[in-house]
Amino acid sequence: MKSQTELYQALESADKIIRDNSLFETLNSASKMVSIINLQQVEADKSDSVAFRMASSDVIKTYASLLDETIDDIQAIAYSIRTAINFGLMEPEAEKDIEGYHE
Repeated sequence: MKSQTELYQALESADKIIRDNSLFETLNSASKMVSIINLQQVEADKSDSVAFRMASSDVIKTYASLLDETIDDIQAIAYSIRTAINFGLMEPEAEKDIEGYHE
């Protein structure tokens, strides 16, 4: 079993990944993009203007693309966190006793 120090270091590493990658700010940004997409769609549905609907479509496409990139970023952060945690929980490899070894 890993020592308490090693487990603490793994948790500290996971926390550092969260802070360095601004995970919560990234999630907040994604949430705002979803809200903008939804609002734009509602406004486009209400409008009788073809030009406004076309412009709304462009806005929605742009934010959907940005949201897709943000989701990729969040997935990469989550993968890094999982790797740090798994490394902390992984059992250490057995050490070989080299002193008593003779061929």
